[in-house]
Amino acid sequence: MSIKKKFYSNLSYALVAQLISMVISIWVNLILPKFLGVVDYSYWQLFIFYSQYMPFLHFGLNDGVYLRYGGIPFDKMNKSIIKSQMLAGFVWQLSFCIILCLGSSLIVDDTNRLMIIIAAGCCFLFFTLQNYLGYIFQAANETSWFSKGIILNRIFFLTIIVIILCQKQYSFWPYVYGYIFAQIVSLFYSAYKAQSILWTKISAFKKTIFEVYKSVLVGGKLMLANIASMLILGVGRFFIDLNWGILTFGKISFSIALAVFLLTFVQQFGMVMFPALRQISLDKQKNIYELIRTGLLLFMPIIFIVFFPFVYLLSNWLPEYSTSFKYLALLLPVCFFDTKMQILFNTYLKVQRKENVLLSINVVALVISLIFCLLGAYVFEDVKIVVVGMVLAIAVRSLIAELYLNKFVDSVRLFNVIQEFIIVYAFIYVAWSKSLIVGFFIMILLYLMFVAINFKKFTEWKNQIYFAS
Repeated sequence: MSIKKKFYSNLSYALVAQLISMVISIWVNLILPKFLGVVDYSYWQLFIFYSQYMPFLHFGLNDGVYLRYGGIPFDKMNKSIIKSQMLAGFVWQLSFCIILCLGSSLIVDDTNRLMIIIAAGCCFLFFTLQNYLGYIFQAANETSWFSKGIILNRIFFLTIIVIILCQKQYSFWPYVYGYIFAQIVSLFYSAYKAQSILWTKISAFKKTIFEVYKSVLVGGKLMLANIASMLILGVGRFFIDLNWGILTFGKISFSIALAVFLLTFVQQFGMVMFPALRQISLDKQKNIYELIRTGLLLFMPIIFIVFFPFVYLLSNWLPEYSTSFKYLALLLPVCFFDTKMQILFNTYLKVQRKENVLLSINVVALVISLIFCLLGAYVFEDVKIVVVGMVLAIAVRSLIAELYLNKFVDSVRLFNVIQEFIIVYAFIYVAWSKSLIVGFFIMILLYLMFVAINFKKFTEWKNQIYFAS
């Protein structure tokens, strides 16, 4: 199969997987709050929050394998080394997980919070094995296998949610158990596709340790970059939970979940693009970069129009979350800027093996977010400052990454960046100061003006897409 056909095949499975994931997200973030109540939903969000960070206990092993083997066909990989690293990683991850759970039992007084930590630890052990194999599939450009595992996971979880709702269970715990079970299902599928790895002999102990060391050395930088990236929002949520309590944490987390709906979908483009870009020439990489960058410039502002009817419908469905919808107006730019980061900037920095640059950019953004968190929590005691800091940090990160990568494509398009920041600022102002109906029509007018200014660019982009296909 040609690289182009392989790309479209992988992309189609990835999109199907994320369409199903979006359906699940709608159920979890729009249906569950209606049935669980604010407190139980907040604990559910806490479980998801902890589950997002525990996987970093692999210390970059998965990321290192992904980078080291990226672009190598599956049948040409050294499966003995791959299996040995996976087993070594699982042993130390299990050890750290046990230590974490035992330590938490000594210092955490809230029973629900302690049990959530233990449940997140169990979920982590299944997830990290599935994630390791998934990274191998992605590195080998067999991302359709990884996507099918996600599809199974999401379908099982959706089925479980429906069954639980039909039984009128109003506690968050059955959903936690269902989430873990769905993870086990996807692990079994990945294990089935990776039989040639799992049934091979393991390497010698010394060689295994050496290979683990190399993978962690390479992947550690990418892992730290990913941790810093997640903490840009995560540190804000931590301070909100610490200073304003579980209910405010739940409402802000609800806003963040709504704001990043699209991100779960667009991340798959980056996943599919990475191994494909590693196999094409530098000139083609530059052409694809320009094509995607222009497409994002032209179409991403549409989310600021969709916001108004979306919030109108949700306000009638979940009136108790009215505060969350107000913060959503501040947080939606996270989706705008992070979409570019996930699809384009992260992917190209990985392709160029610029993990140090990616880490530095994310650390700068994290420091900005942390500063605003400290100001908002301990100086002004205003949660809005924490939220604004998270958004500003994401925006600055996107800007720095774009300016850096402009050197790669030998062009500086500051006018594009200025346009984007203007339309983001206009949206925030309109969303906070105008009614939904007035804001809706103002944003339509602004977008039509934006299209008129960039009409020539849109025509050129459309022609490029036509000839590229």
